[in-house]
Amino acid sequence: DKVRLSRDALLSRFCKVDESGSFRSDLSAGDLFLRCIQTFVLERIGVATAAIGSAKVALFVAMKYAGARHQFGPDGVVEVPLISYPMHRRRLLSHASRLFVAKALVDRIGESAEATFRPYELDANRKALHALSCMAKAFGCWEAFAAAQEARECCGGHAFAAVSQIGMIRNDLDVTLTFAGDNSLLALEVVRFRLKQVKEWPLVKQLKGPARPLFWSISLTDSNHPAKLMQKVAKALVFREESMLLMVGKKMRGSEEGRFDRFTRNSYDMREVASAVYDRMCVTTWLERHLASRSVLLDEIGMLDAMLRIEKRASWYMAQGLMSASTLKSIEGIISILCDRLGEKYEEVMSALCVPAKLVENWPLVHDDYCQRMRDLTYPCPVDTRES
Repeated sequence: DKVRLSRDALLSRFCKVDESGSFRSDLSAGDLFLRCIQTFVLERIGVATAAIGSAKVALFVAMKYAGARHQFGPDGVVEVPLISYPMHRRRLLSHASRLFVAKALVDRIGESAEATFRPYELDANRKALHALSCMAKAFGCWEAFAAAQEARECCGGHAFAAVSQIGMIRNDLDVTLTFAGDNSLLALEVVRFRLKQVKEWPLVKQLKGPARPLFWSISLTDSNHPAKLMQKVAKALVFREESMLLMVGKKMRGSEEGRFDRFTRNSYDMREVASAVYDRMCVTTWLERHLASRSVLLDEIGMLDAMLRIEKRASWYMAQGLMSASTLKSIEGIISILCDRLGEKYEEVMSALCVPAKLVENWPLVHDDYCQRMRDLTYPCPVDTRES
């Protein structure tokens, strides 16, 4: 009907088009970009939360199966449950501890968003919230997918069958690695934000680098002192994060010309820096939120996660001269001790996963007679081959 709207009738909350047809906005390009992607902040937190929740269900089923499934035992013992094998314990419990800690971090970021996020107000914390939501989504979904994959493998061929549901969870989690933003690219957003904060460091720290932790070492007896152990790990993780930030920051310096090439050339290193930021935030968040709970189970879960993170980066710390071979041996010993402790009470770990019983009551692998249930679900209408 050739209806025309005047310019003052346009929805021009953040920008407008003048009479000459030129696009104008009172916001800077960076702030305008934040306005455009602001819905992603809450979406990414939601995706990470859902992914971790799904992975917890997969681990719950895998642990239940590990307690019911018996395999070859030592001499004089007919069979023992899978959960009694040290390797099986570590495979499941390492991912369980990482999911517990990842969920604590995502919850912390979600609470911050709930308290400060206002859709039409660009507050001072918006950029920080954007970076944190990118980190939560990227690393939370990576952790969830890895846990579901391990759960699938720990249940053998049973979990590959569609009726077990674990393979379906793993497949569904695959999409979260790129949904609401590719994880590798989101990790770069975290580093971009942290690099800007490096400029606020004292000049001495920018020139000489972060202070090294003094007399840093870990012994087997530290496993009896959760707060002391995790504080040691937190100091080491802060040192790694700040050292890597400074290294990448120096590589990125230069004129405006060639900035794109410097960014792309150092992108892989930046993703490693993002993992250092994530590791540090996971351990410090657990220290703040759960260490005061006086729960032995949560203490052991937090310590196991912290030890796994520091063990994974052992080569970096040894190259920096911060970790000795004896310290690495102690870390490996503590991991074994904690896996044994948690393995003995794996049912408590399962309970802490908070998986509703109603959700999995019809899933075959959570029952002792899983073999019969798997057959019934796979072949619901058996053919009678008897002669008439």
